[in-house]
Amino acid sequence: MMTVLDEAAATIIDRGETHGDFGKNQSLTSVLWSAYLAAGASTSDLQPHDVCVLNILQKISRLRCGRPDRDHFRDIAGYAEIAARLTEPGSSTSI
Repeated sequence: MMTVLDEAAATIIDRGETHGDFGKNQSLTSVLWSAYLAAGASTSDLQPHDVCVLNILQKISRLRCGRPDRDHFRDIAGYAEIAARLTEPGSSTSI
């Protein structure tokens, strides 16, 4: 029986093709997130829709470091839809 750590290690290897080298991916993601945060959204005032944008930026990093995969585009669309819903008047974002 595989442990959770074994499963995680296997996932890292399996996703290498679509997500690219994890080190390069995380480096590019940090650059993209830093640019987004430097443009005005400090970590102390992140809004729920900002989380969606950061997730989109991570998907963009995976596209750039790996290869185009339908899953990335579907996730980007999903995060964009959630962000749009979160910014609509009257949306409830309380925890």
